[in-house]
Amino acid sequence: MNEKELRIGNFVKVANEETGLSKDLLVFALEDGIECFSPIPLTEGWLTKLGFVKRYSDLYECGKFILNNEFIMLDIDLTVKLEYVHQLQNLYFALTEEELVLTK
Repeated sequence: MNEKELRIGNFVKVANEETGLSKDLLVFALEDGIECFSPIPLTEGWLTKLGFVKRYSDLYECGKFILNNEFIMLDIDLTVKLEYVHQLQNLYFALTEEELVLTK
């Protein structure tokens, strides 16, 4: 992982445990090397944990994920490819200036 991608609050794996990145954990990692972190793959399960709801429409052959009836993610390739949870968190923050938090 590239440390420039990470923000406090991003969800990452540390020693096979998924956790939110705290200031102390980030300082520790920067001192000991960022390789102690690994990204969490962005899955349907993680979208659900973050409050997204899957909806189907006759207009689309695929489903779409909706958050607060505003933020929509289609199940298709995007210009910006999101592979990991922290990437979605960073994009959401950049677009809304709000943090994406666990709901479940």
